[in-house]
Amino acid sequence: MTGLSDEAMGTGVLLADRTGTPLVLRLDSPAARDAALAGYPAARLAVLRAYGLPVPPGVVVTTDAVARFSGGDSEQGRQALWTAWSWTSRSTRPAVVQISDADPDTPHCPLGPTACGGAGWEAMLQDLVDAVTEDHLHNPRSALRAWALLFLSPPPHEWSVLAMTVGAVPGVPGSDRVLMWARPSARPAPPAGVPRLEALARRAREVLGHEVDLDVRIDREGREWIVDCRRHDPVPPR
Repeated sequence: MTGLSDEAMGTGVLLADRTGTPLVLRLDSPAARDAALAGYPAARLAVLRAYGLPVPPGVVVTTDAVARFSGGDSEQGRQALWTAWSWTSRSTRPAVVQISDADPDTPHCPLGPTACGGAGWEAMLQDLVDAVTEDHLHNPRSALRAWALLFLSPPPHEWSVLAMTVGAVPGVPGSDRVLMWARPSARPAPPAGVPRLEALARRAREVLGHEVDLDVRIDREGREWIVDCRRHDPVPPR
């Protein structure tokens, strides 16, 4: 096992095995845009970040690393998890952690995103592993899917907003809409302007080429941060 810094490699790979297979990636790495390696949720965020959209810094424990860990390779798996944890521990912010599924038919991560602090990291990770193991036991198809772990480090937020694009219906004026749901945190403040959030959702749709359902956190300075991006197919009106 060889720990490789992204400064040394210039590729955003924080950890690789002896064959060069990435085990832990920065979200900025071009390899993080590969859904087979990073899972679809992480890959979408990596693409959005590459296009300059406000996605917070993050790292991905790749599908290769998770498969080795769940397959009993404790040395490589634990080193990958420790590398990701070392990255999160450099920040005083709570991490946002989610399973990043590599199955394109999975609409979104069923377990996340979940906010957790450093003190609860080991318990949180075990909960994720237990939940996925339980899912595999009860759902044979899910055992064939690859998944990764995504760790994000967004600033503390005042508001959480879901922004969903529904797309234009041919021949129906004004049907290209962005639906939004907002929830304040413990110290509420006015959310960002609706036009700005609508523009953010439409830009994400333009970049990814499909309708999007964004989880946007608005920090105490009023800046937006995308922490999750799901694909959806709107039901056309009758």
